[in-house]
Amino acid sequence: MYYNLLKKMLVFGIIVLFFGTVVASGVNNTKNVSSDEFGDISFFNHQLNIRNEFDIAKGEYIDQQQTTHGVSGYNINYGQFVAQSFKPSVERLSKVDLKIFRYNGVPDYDLEFCLRDNLNGVDLLKVTKSGNQVIDGWNEFDFTDIEVQVDKTYYLVCEGDGGHGDEPIYCWYTNPSNPYDRGMVHIFNYGSWHNVYSSDCCFITYYNNLAPYSPTISGPKNGKTGIYYDFKFISNDPDDDDLYYYIDWGDDYIDEWIGPFGSSHEITRSHRWEEEGTYIIKAKVKDTCNMESNWASFEVNIPRNRETSISLLYWFLERFSLLEIRLSLFL
Repeated sequence: MYYNLLKKMLVFGIIVLFFGTVVASGVNNTKNVSSDEFGDISFFNHQLNIRNEFDIAKGEYIDQQQTTHGVSGYNINYGQFVAQSFKPSVERLSKVDLKIFRYNGVPDYDLEFCLRDNLNGVDLLKVTKSGNQVIDGWNEFDFTDIEVQVDKTYYLVCEGDGGHGDEPIYCWYTNPSNPYDRGMVHIFNYGSWHNVYSSDCCFITYYNNLAPYSPTISGPKNGKTGIYYDFKFISNDPDDDDLYYYIDWGDDYIDEWIGPFGSSHEITRSHRWEEEGTYIIKAKVKDTCNMESNWASFEVNIPRNRETSISLLYWFLERFSLLEIRLSLFL
């Protein structure tokens, strides 16, 4: 009897285990793409001078970058395109550097660089280089400044229509350890795009920017305590960027980065001082690329309130006669 019961329990346990395994196997059928599953990779076979410092022109600044890599790169040839996504922190781009190497010699097809806001969308810009224009290392793709949206995802796309079999091809250096946290690699192969979450290609994005001019401050130079006065501030930006104002009123009160306001747009702010004295209003501006101007200053004198002084005099005279005052002078 006990033997039969034990046998039934064992059979029931096997059935439960079997169905549990089937159910569990169907819970998570999402598959992360590994760095080499959808992307053809080549290993560079030449000596490369690693550039740690970048020649940056005056007025040019780096926004996003990923500059480290291993010993391989994703192939850019017929049938396979490569993209790196990123999120800008400024409102325009002026140039992109990509770290490329040529595998098996100099390719006889063009390397096309594109910027897109959708992998399957239109090219926002395109720069083409031939095989003898591409070097083994950092390649510059310069273009007319283009406006972008801060923190929106964009794609640096590299394409080529040649490189069959063992023919020379382009390769984009990659780091398989996912060092850039604002994007990833995307591979076009097998007729569609595939996300490679664990990998990032080498790139640098730049923007041009000039600092805004120091603001001009205007308003009354004298006033009274406790009364609000209007002061006007105006500045302009060489790049016509919007501006934010930082105003220090000289009494430990600060208007911190108010805005944005259009370049050359005059703003009015009101302020009062509770104690007499001489106050220095200081103001500066910054543009949408966080470039700050120099300080501007404006002096305001807040003397003792005359009406208060006269009231004190009347109060004094009401309590002491002129005779008492004269006598007090001789005592």
